[in-house]
Amino acid sequence: MAPTATLTAAPRIVSAGAASVLTWSSSNATACTAYGGWSGAKATSGSASTGPLAAGTTFSLACSGAGGISSLASVAIGIGQVTVSPAIAAITPAQTQQFTATVSGGGAVSWAVDGIAGGNATVEPSALGLYTPGAAPAHIRCRGQRCLPSVAGSAVAALTNLPGVFTYRDDAARDGVNSLEYALTPGTVTTASFGKLFPAPSTAPSTASRCGC
Repeated sequence: MAPTATLTAAPRIVSAGAASVLTWSSSNATACTAYGGWSGAKATSGSASTGPLAAGTTFSLACSGAGGISSLASVAIGIGQVTVSPAIAAITPAQTQQFTATVSGGGAVSWAVDGIAGGNATVEPSALGLYTPGAAPAHIRCRGQRCLPSVAGSAVAALTNLPGVFTYRDDAARDGVNSLEYALTPGTVTTASFGKLFPAPSTAPSTASRCGC
């Protein structure tokens, strides 16, 4: 009888740098050979890790025996990405924030919030990504996650009870301190996101003057 070969992968979609597990089996075969994303002689059945994947890869397998060579069995493993929008939002306890998630290649989305004050197991976005904050000011992190744990994206909701800025320099002391600032932090204010964007040479003549005080 002619040999047959089957090859599967789990998961079929991974994040860049992650691995999947290949599982194969055969019938009426005495040897198997790998092609594509892997190579070399293989046992007639078994499992193996793909190793870290940087791009979508197709793995193939053919098995042979007294009855000839099987058809090529193949499985494609894709690289997935989840993008959550907006990436950062600032809201008050009385507001809600709608997050949306885009999954490359399509797929279902689930949501979670970090287990910190104002964001824990009882304070989560709805199934549609509508976030309702808790009472305590805190950084809230939401994660849009495909059905596979290894593929996820995140966004930050900065929760503040600051009612508004009604005096010069933010407070009655005029000291320039906003003690309720939660969005602008050393982690978010970096040279990659703040600073000079590009030079803009002047096309008009300019003059300089000196004055004494």
